[in-house]
Amino acid sequence: MVASDPYLFVESTSEWFDIKERNGRKMIVRHLLALVEWARETAAQFEQQTGGEYNREGDDSDMEMEDE
Repeated sequence: MVASDPYLFVESTSEWFDIKERNGRKMIVRHLLALVEWARETAAQFEQQTGGEYNREGDDSDMEMEDE
């Protein structure tokens, strides 16, 4: 995998996380947080390569909802 590669590579496991168990919930949250971090890093790299700005603080105040 190249640092600028926009794809997330994962290894498949036969392990499933049981949301009924505490450890299963913890692992689900860990995986979700890892995905969020990967997405932020990928977005930051994209913005850097394209000359734009990426707000790593997660402030979405500049985003507006469209009226339906």
